[in-house]
Amino acid sequence: MRVSLSTTLVSLLLPSIATATVSRATCLHLKADDLADGAACGNKAALRNCFANAGEPISTSTLEKCFVSAGCTNDESVSEARWMLKYCDSNPDELKRRAGPEPVLARATTDTTATTDVTTTAASTATSSATSTATSTATSTGTTTGTSTTGTTTGTATSSLQCSTASEYETTACDSTSTNSCSSVTMTTSVCAAANICSTDGTGCMLREDNLTTSGAIVTVFLAVVLTVAITAILFLCCRDRREQKRLHAKSEAAAIAKAGGVPREEPVRQSASGATGANPFAG
Repeated sequence: MRVSLSTTLVSLLLPSIATATVSRATCLHLKADDLADGAACGNKAALRNCFANAGEPISTSTLEKCFVSAGCTNDESVSEARWMLKYCDSNPDELKRRAGPEPVLARATTDTTATTDVTTTAASTATSSATSTATSTATSTGTTTGTSTTGTTTGTATSSLQCSTASEYETTACDSTSTNSCSSVTMTTSVCAAANICSTDGTGCMLREDNLTTSGAIVTVFLAVVLTVAITAILFLCCRDRREQKRLHAKSEAAAIAKAGGVPREEPVRQSASGATGANPFAG
């Protein structure tokens, strides 16, 4: 009786297990694009390729390998794999993926910590995008599409500035498990806003002032006055020194003349009268 009962239970469970496996594989293959785009971590192209080519049976370990190969951490891979199985096993309308203007508010990773995970997934989503670049090769072009606000504090005064802007750029991402599976993906990064001066340690930013302010004008005028006074003083001292040198030189010349006994007078030149004749009385 026991043997027949166990055999009956096994025969009843096997069709349900097979049906669940087939439904999971069908869900994963048909909704590969939507599931990859809705994942909270990992390279989207790598996930899309892994989901579309996943073989049966579909289990948690199979999905975890997809997320790890796409760049997710172990904890993120476990969370995403569990949610994906729950998504495929349940009604998709009841477990609709996060969408709309709040993309960072994700579903809870476990049933007991739903409220906590909604707030913490926002931070993990930002870090996962940087982690996913480990499996991609990127050279890109792109420009800013959004802004993010960061508060900065100086002393006791607090101000809120838009320190950074969200810049999107296109990259070429290649699947780590396939040699010829590459696709173009869009990545997001944060750059310092053009109107700010951001510190290198990421603690805050300052508003850039390119125009001359009142305090700057006062400092400029003060420095100009100081420079003018300094140049005038230098020129005055140079002129006074030259006059003093001339006075000392004239004084030294006068002292030398006085010491020599006065100014020497020139002796008159004696000349014989023109046309005078006669013998020289002193001639022998």
